[in-house]
Amino acid sequence: MDTASTKDSQIKFWIKIAIFFLLIFGFGYLPAPEPLTSYGMKTIGIFFGLLFGWCTLGMIWPSIVGILAMPLLGVLPLGEVFANGWGSPVMLLIFFMMMVAKSLEKAGISKLIALWFISRKVVLGRPWLFSYSFLIAISLISSMTSSTAMIFLGWVIFYDIVEEVKLEKNMPYTSYMLIGIVIAACLGDGLFPFRTVGAVAFVMLEEISGMVLNSFIFTVWSFMMCSILLASYILLGKFVFRISTENLKALDEEYFAAKDLSLNKGQKIMLALMLALVIMMLAPSITPVNWIFNIIFSKISATGVAALICLLMCIIHVDGEPLMEPRSIIREGVSFDVMFLGAAVLPLALRVFSSEKAGINAFLVQVLSPLVEGKSPIVFLVLVSASALILTNFMINVTVPTILFPAFYPIGLALGISPVALMVLIVYSCFLAFLFPSASPMAAVMFGNSEWIRTKDIYKYAGCFIVVAMVLCCLGIPIVQMIFG
Repeated sequence: MDTASTKDSQIKFWIKIAIFFLLIFGFGYLPAPEPLTSYGMKTIGIFFGLLFGWCTLGMIWPSIVGILAMPLLGVLPLGEVFANGWGSPVMLLIFFMMMVAKSLEKAGISKLIALWFISRKVVLGRPWLFSYSFLIAISLISSMTSSTAMIFLGWVIFYDIVEEVKLEKNMPYTSYMLIGIVIAACLGDGLFPFRTVGAVAFVMLEEISGMVLNSFIFTVWSFMMCSILLASYILLGKFVFRISTENLKALDEEYFAAKDLSLNKGQKIMLALMLALVIMMLAPSITPVNWIFNIIFSKISATGVAALICLLMCIIHVDGEPLMEPRSIIREGVSFDVMFLGAAVLPLALRVFSSEKAGINAFLVQVLSPLVEGKSPIVFLVLVSASALILTNFMINVTVPTILFPAFYPIGLALGISPVALMVLIVYSCFLAFLFPSASPMAAVMFGNSEWIRTKDIYKYAGCFIVVAMVLCCLGIPIVQMIFG
């Protein structure tokens, strides 16, 4: 039986590989419906092939195939592929931010901050306020560290709480909070525009439209949305699902008294560097352009700031040890799945999708225009948000803005909508990517924790929350138009 099962697995594996290569190298030879061109069909084939490969075969080697396919099919010369992929400032920013995130995690700062939030007297004895404080802490820490790693850390802390208050696996509150930790981490990933999805999307915004996002305003707006959405998740648990929280009343000051929440010298320095990073990233959006700081920032950009923080962590020693040992941090903290994905998708997103030679934009405008013709800007933006939300839950969220923004950009211009507002709505919808395993790494981690989280609970709780979140995001569209217009 094992032999037969192995044979079936091998057959399925080779079928997937065949589909993958047919999409990448064969799709481009299908007839191109106008105004699509043969060049555009080859581009679409590579992209669809990569999506299929990432969802079924892995991240790294399908990305390598996609990188090689671009010059082989005449889409882009290999030098341009590498220049716009591995050599792009976006990839370097992601690389250095992952190093910073791992260093903060290894220093134990993430756990200390999370425990500090949930040990405040104001939340003890108030189970749902305690739950909200916990999820807010997860979001805030995820915004500066690895969201995936923060999920595991949040779960570990919550498992201790479950044991302390005598809850069990698959009890409603247990399942609800474990899923909530994932949702909070996903929302935290969107608090700053220099995280993975934002880093790719807002560079694309500048490349296509020439407009630049105000990072400070985005961060304030994103934090407001995160707070509202997590509050809605808590309210759903309390008033819609009516989940019992009686056990949580056992959490008191005595439980947290045993936890050491003090920071050592190294952790204090690391925390100061983390705050410095945030300030340096956001300051150019709210300070005069002629300030010396902004002149320096314009020369090194956000990528240079992240590199500078890494440099300081390597140089500063505490008790004879550096705050960051770069080789081990790169081994442990840099996700090469993400790096290879970016190296393959960025050349397509920044250089090919929006080119007239491909005809992809013109084709999408031709298809989508009847759907939005005669509609108001608000209705158009609702359709954009809904499209992004649906797509992001079926495919890796970082790729969704690269598909939708070039398609909706010319239609938005015709309706008088700011490209910045359009991209902000698309990007924020991509942080609601947790309903299916293919949506994001965080979603894959959640579905993989089958010991504690049942799939039916994910669809029940996360599915209901996504509907509420979509309604709230749509209600906030006039605010987005006002502040980003």
